[in-house]
Amino acid sequence: MVLGIVAASTAFIPVLNIASYFLALLAIVFAALWLAEQIPKRTPGRTKSLVAVYTAVGAAVVSLVLLSVVVTVSDPPDEESGSSTTESTEDSGTVTTVEPGLLIEIATEDHGDKTVSLPSVKVPADADHCWGSQSHEFLTDLLTDESITVTAPDDTWDDDVVPALAVEIEQADLGEMTVSAGHGIVSESAASDGDLLLRAQAGAKLQTLGLWGEPCEGDIEALSPEAEERKAKEAEERRKAEEEREREREAEEEREREEEAEKEREREAEEKLKRQEEETEGGSDGGSSNDGESGDGGQDDGSESTAYYENCDAARAAGAAPLSRGDAGYGRHLDRDGDGVACE
Repeated sequence: MVLGIVAASTAFIPVLNIASYFLALLAIVFAALWLAEQIPKRTPGRTKSLVAVYTAVGAAVVSLVLLSVVVTVSDPPDEESGSSTTESTEDSGTVTTVEPGLLIEIATEDHGDKTVSLPSVKVPADADHCWGSQSHEFLTDLLTDESITVTAPDDTWDDDVVPALAVEIEQADLGEMTVSAGHGIVSESAASDGDLLLRAQAGAKLQTLGLWGEPCEGDIEALSPEAEERKAKEAEERRKAEEEREREREAEEEREREEEAEKEREREAEEKLKRQEEETEGGSDGGSSNDGESGDGGQDDGSESTAYYENCDAARAAGAAPLSRGDAGYGRHLDRDGDGVACE
């Protein structure tokens, strides 16, 4: 009975094949016969026969189930097995340059000049990110002008950037070297070599190497202290420039208001002067019409009328200069600078 259970359990192990099924089937048959022999003697013969039949039928059903499981596990459909297999090709060449973000420019032997990435490892994108300068310097010194071997899927060698499954330099894995030195972290896309990379990363993290130390603490998206200081300075300069522009705008608005007010004062002065001139002309006409009747009185009216000076020389000759706005004889034509005082 124990042999039957053990043999049946082996049918579920994927590494075994149809032989496991036959072994399990044989063991189940023997187990069924053994069970039938153990029926008590007092059991009627007909009942004993039915139990044996039921036991045999049960064994057959279990055998069919085991067969279907073994066939499914050991022989999956062709299309599924074909889709899960990725054909890859190796190519070697010399590294010409290493760009930030672990982009390797390489002159390969079979595919020409290529740009290769390593999706299983993430490094700081550029020098502005934490540990970016150190990581790029490490990879540049390690790879430039060195011969490397790239393994990539067959259908990716024509891509603009070839996603390598592995990159080896002097038979050492580049991803493991980068992660173990703390210059990169394992990406979510790490596949078959994930365990190896995760162990290397755990060691670097334990020793706080590279970007696992302060101030990065494993965050490759964080900015470097230098970049943070520079960006803070740039933000402060932008703030000050914005404040200066705002002050200039307010000053310009104030100048415009003052100019508008000055224009308004000039208009009022011109209107006042015009009214004064009209009043002067009206007074002169009235004095002339009353000369014959009032005599000296007409002359007094003329002397009291509003004076008019053609220019500042005339005003000075009359002893009236300087003239303030509102004085008799003041005119806008005498006040060149518009400050309200004429013939200064």
